[in-house]
Amino acid sequence: MSEQTAVNQAETTADAGKLAALPPVPPPPGGPIDFTPIKERLQRAIDEHSPSLDAWCFNGGTLLTLTFTAASALFSSQAFGEKLTFVAAILSSVAGVLVAAERALAFGARWRFHHEMRSGYRSIVDMIDFAALLPDGPEKAKYTKDIWTALYALRSRESAIPGSGTTPQ
Repeated sequence: MSEQTAVNQAETTADAGKLAALPPVPPPPGGPIDFTPIKERLQRAIDEHSPSLDAWCFNGGTLLTLTFTAASALFSSQAFGEKLTFVAAILSSVAGVLVAAERALAFGARWRFHHEMRSGYRSIVDMIDFAALLPDGPEKAKYTKDIWTALYALRSRESAIPGSGTTPQ
């Protein structure tokens, strides 16, 4: 199976635009390797692992939880009068829901996961760029094999997004 065929096969089995966790198929040894299609797929993988939403949900939820908890303590101390003590219960309840949502959806773990995956894919792109500078020979062949091994290891983690129900127990 050629490298382009392996790339096309993986792209056609992608689920809802996500990269499938198929093992990368290295090309047969002995010839020059065109990493251009792999680098394009790596760039798409980097783009798909944007941690922005999870970062906002995690940090924003933490900030709101702290704010609501502090305000709840202030309202329960009757600093604003006895008629507003019910606000403390509401703020405390909302803070509890925010904590439960973060625990259930694992925004913090997902944020770290996306950072790790982006960094891993960027490292592989760097390895590919370095491999292009090596002269043909056994050292380049070994380094190319290391690229495929790193790619396989990283792609095998692709489906283990924290909080999605697919993480192995």
